[in-house]
Amino acid sequence: MKRIYTVFMLAGSLCLTGCTMNKGKKEEALKTAFEEEIASLNTYDPEYVRTLLENNEIEAVVPGLSQKIADLPSLQEYLSVFFSQREFTYDITEIDIDQNTVSFTYNTEDLQSLFQDYYMLLLSHEAYDEENDVSLEECDEIMQEVIAKEYPASFSSGSAVMKFKEENGTYTAVQNTFIIDYGTAGMSSLFQEFSDQDTYDQYYARAALINSFRYETEEYDQGMILKVFNDNDQNLMIKTMISFYDDHHQRTGSGSVYCCVNADSYTYIPFECIGTDYKHHAYASYEITFDEPTVSMPVLDQECFELVYETDDNNNVSCTVTNTSTHTASNTMVYAFFRKDGETAGYSSSSIGSLKSKESAEVSLKAPYDDDFARIPYDTYELYVYSVSAGN
Repeated sequence: MKRIYTVFMLAGSLCLTGCTMNKGKKEEALKTAFEEEIASLNTYDPEYVRTLLENNEIEAVVPGLSQKIADLPSLQEYLSVFFSQREFTYDITEIDIDQNTVSFTYNTEDLQSLFQDYYMLLLSHEAYDEENDVSLEECDEIMQEVIAKEYPASFSSGSAVMKFKEENGTYTAVQNTFIIDYGTAGMSSLFQEFSDQDTYDQYYARAALINSFRYETEEYDQGMILKVFNDNDQNLMIKTMISFYDDHHQRTGSGSVYCCVNADSYTYIPFECIGTDYKHHAYASYEITFDEPTVSMPVLDQECFELVYETDDNNNVSCTVTNTSTHTASNTMVYAFFRKDGETAGYSSSSIGSLKSKESAEVSLKAPYDDDFARIPYDTYELYVYSVSAGN
């Protein structure tokens, strides 16, 4: 059954001096009073939120929830900011100076989205803040991506009439006249689900996994070098996607790759901005996205190889790669990242099929060049080795 809830207007009215006003001034006064009341809807107030929670029968599922919210200063401070950022737009359709009413249409983010967010925050604060010294902001950062995927924000649109009473030139909104469907049906089952600590722990673990990696970028004319760090204590597989755009936000190139990153380690991911004409294109901006990571088997990374290298007369790099681990390295890639005055100039790569334990292989890494095959100068380079899989 659809639930309809009343928004109780918060304290706030506009006082206008003078007992008589012409039509234009009265319309302007009603419009200003209406805008004051609408602004109050985006102001967090513990009593206001408590009323909504009680009306939605959340208290029956999680007793004392509204009081916990009211008694937690750090959460109140956070909510006051978050609540004010809730998307709410409106258009006035009619101002009736005879009936003292303002008619309008609106589009608003459902409060269900807000309830989800700060209820999860409340749980994380109570379950993890004191035990693991996790701040409210850190909990929020950890939980947001999972919440957004599982419970995306929804919006309600409609029309309403707000009535005012006038006394000695003062206009005050009459309570209980602005009715909105907040889309909160089914919230009890949601809160019941997250009141179970085991369920919450699963979501927290997933969120912590998502937020356990970070990246740095090295931009250059032909593309970008991405350095991805895994700060987790588990090995992760991550799908990384990038899109390059020109000054008009038209896509000039894109790429995607799966990679595994060992716990407390890093990997390099090079991307080139190549168009449909198979040539490099300049780009003005880019967008990097990641799929949700999954736990993976460990891979052989830089620490598992020994490199002996030198440059030839053409500034190409010759390298001997030795597998110093006790495993067989499969699908091994060797990269050379070239830099000029500390900035990326380009990169080169070479692959090795299978490399058994203690075996060596020779690879050649070409110096960078442009689409006209002109050499791109560099003064330093960095070598990196990565094996997709490890056998026995």
